[in-house]
Amino acid sequence: MIRQLFLHQNWVFRKKGDIEWLPATVPGSVHTDLLSNGKIPDPFFRQQFLASQWVENEDWEYSCRFTVDEEMLERDQIELVFEGLDTFANVSLNNIPVLHTCNMYRQWKAEVKQHLKVGENILLIHFQSPVKTGEKYLRLAQLTYPANNEKSETKVSPFVRRVPYTFGWDWCPRLVGCGIWRPVYLNGWNTATIEHVHIVPASVTEERALIKAEIILKGAYRGRCFLSVWLNDTVLAGSEVTMRKGEQTEEIEFVIERPKRWWPNGLGRAHLYEISVVIEDEARRVQKKTIKTGIRTVELVQEPDAKGVSFYFRVNGIPVFMKGANWVPPDFFPHRVTRQQYKQLIDSCREANMNMLRVWGGAYYEDDYFYELCDEAGILVWQDFMFACAMYPADREFLQNVKEEIKDNVIRLRNHPCIAIWCGNNEVLEGFHYWGWQEEIGKPFVKKAFDEYKKLFHETIPSVLEKYDPERPYRPSSPSSFMLGPPELTSGDFHYWEIIKKDIPLSSYTSNVGRFMSEYGFKSYPALETIKQYALPEDYDPRSEVMEAHQGWPGGRELVERHLLEEFRPPKDFESFVYLSQLMQSLALKTAIEAHRKAKPSCMGSLYWQLDDCWPCASWSGIDYYGNYKAIQYHLKNYFAPVLIIPSADKKKIEITIVSDLPHTISATLQVQLIDFDGIIKKSFRSQLRLGSGVSRSCFQQPILEWTRDIDLRYTVLHIALTEKLRLLSEKLFFFVPVRQLELPDPKIRAEFEPVASGTRIILNTSGFAKNVFIACSLPQTRFSDNFFDMLPGEEKEVLAFHSLVSEAPESAFRILTVRDTYCS
Repeated sequence: MIRQLFLHQNWVFRKKGDIEWLPATVPGSVHTDLLSNGKIPDPFFRQQFLASQWVENEDWEYSCRFTVDEEMLERDQIELVFEGLDTFANVSLNNIPVLHTCNMYRQWKAEVKQHLKVGENILLIHFQSPVKTGEKYLRLAQLTYPANNEKSETKVSPFVRRVPYTFGWDWCPRLVGCGIWRPVYLNGWNTATIEHVHIVPASVTEERALIKAEIILKGAYRGRCFLSVWLNDTVLAGSEVTMRKGEQTEEIEFVIERPKRWWPNGLGRAHLYEISVVIEDEARRVQKKTIKTGIRTVELVQEPDAKGVSFYFRVNGIPVFMKGANWVPPDFFPHRVTRQQYKQLIDSCREANMNMLRVWGGAYYEDDYFYELCDEAGILVWQDFMFACAMYPADREFLQNVKEEIKDNVIRLRNHPCIAIWCGNNEVLEGFHYWGWQEEIGKPFVKKAFDEYKKLFHETIPSVLEKYDPERPYRPSSPSSFMLGPPELTSGDFHYWEIIKKDIPLSSYTSNVGRFMSEYGFKSYPALETIKQYALPEDYDPRSEVMEAHQGWPGGRELVERHLLEEFRPPKDFESFVYLSQLMQSLALKTAIEAHRKAKPSCMGSLYWQLDDCWPCASWSGIDYYGNYKAIQYHLKNYFAPVLIIPSADKKKIEITIVSDLPHTISATLQVQLIDFDGIIKKSFRSQLRLGSGVSRSCFQQPILEWTRDIDLRYTVLHIALTEKLRLLSEKLFFFVPVRQLELPDPKIRAEFEPVASGTRIILNTSGFAKNVFIACSLPQTRFSDNFFDMLPGEEKEVLAFHSLVSEAPESAFRILTVRDTYCS
């Protein structure tokens, strides 16, 4: 049997040249180790990250003493394995150099049996400054490599294979560090070990799935072994293998009768199979490796059609509209992300009716547990490789380093049914053509720079994929809605960011719908409870230095304020501004998502930027750093619902479009009512309709004057409901004027609070129309079954509050806010 000895205890660290060693945490990072030892202030509080940036220019040393027993040393082979070293490191064991590393994203191994001894051993790691090392590569470079987001005059990030956002991004600070960021351990084995197993469906029908297991073995010496493949407790196939020293690949084919398919969220169960590979020597089990995987097909369909070239995913033969978000790491420092955080975030996606996340290329390849959760939840993953918003070199050393990086991560992730597509980079091709990079590079070097781009993304990465995962689709860059011409809406995936410009209205979302919208977004401020974690009351002003530092993007505050004042009345105080900013974000994304879904099947995907935050800030996220939902996260359950009502009105007509992502036809009742803020029905309409699977269809068109003549629209709302056998499929409220023009009454909300096993039950009643009822809670990490909702006159609503850190919340912990409460008196 393989024996594993984790080396996560007894670590100490110091700045190179210092005498004193300080306790360290592994996995960890130098910044968090300095923080826990009181050597730097909390970089997330106010602007204290500025006092931590000196760390990037220093070299650091980490050391660990560990004990090895005789039983471990009797193993034929012993490897020292680092799942992640950040980034440039020299590793020695008992004063003997064993490893040099240069890439945060790679797994690093060294055979160390001959260097180990019974009893105490000493592991020493010398980390070189990634900035200083990057500067050495920069001085040798023959080209200028633009890197827009790097917050430094000297752009070294293109040369350093580590997390790009840590060099500074528009939504986070610059904190470049180093450390042992993923597990480190000794692996000892006799005879042979199973390195990797690749499960490849060769052919799948309703009756049977023929599957091939590609097994990479590493032998300690020549000999004979027996390999077998198991499904649960049943052996499916096996073969005898002649082992040799080193790596070798074996294949075993097996059959699963009447296979159950893996389906994305909303279309069926994400069924997973546990397949085990066992290697035995002389009738005893040497090792068992178990893989959880699913049986499904995913195709990226790009075919000429009436509008250009399609861009959609076909899963198990069915075209699927992708609904979801762009994923950024849940913490600036990866080792701090807990399994509970991962689960809460993926559960939030599933509950919001998402079926895809895009793992963005400016971060890192996620933890295995993230992909396991996506497998279980039916969340497909668009996986970027870790290149973003910069040009990159393509010399032999760099390309070989990248090859190993891609190989390591593709082999690690390829069994996950959630992985739908590999993508070479984020916005590099767009930046080359449209961000002024060619002027920065210089005319004589532009061709060479583009040749290097093609060498990396059109040759090197595809060659690795062809060898290790040829079945999945690959795109060199996102967006891909252009080749050498301007971005256009008739092919590829599209990033829409024109909204950030000064004179662009919210309605631009409706006229800029591509074939697949893989990025678009709108900023908002996090909950006041979150702001209190990183700011003082004196900072509670959007224009304060602290608020701007935690907002980051030039023009971000102006974007929010400009659109907010077009839709809402001026907020009376800071809390009202924060609340309205979230409503504005939700309205912006609602406009975009409805336009995308309404355009189905021409548009077949809508992934907003971004799901979450890596530090506490005002950003494009729907869930803030501390896990608090913004308005958009509550509303997405409706915006991404399987059946969606999309009302619209112009000077001539009222129109209602209904979009269905259901795989079956529905027979439903459509009810439309014009209601004033006192609850009086002014006009109504009712009809039966039959809606086919996967369609977007106009189901209601009426002259607007017939519905609004002699009606004061400042006091009126259109209520639309779609039901099937008394079951509510979709519901929507529509206003004919901006919210700032509505004459909202005092809703006189009455609230009752009752402790229950899961948290607090809240019963709300209102006598008048209530716009965007927000229930806030002063207790950290409180979520609600619903929030930021409208209430019709006389309506009663039950809301559950879930408290992560306490079992019961006092009534005084809650407060209720509506749009009317934000008005200046």
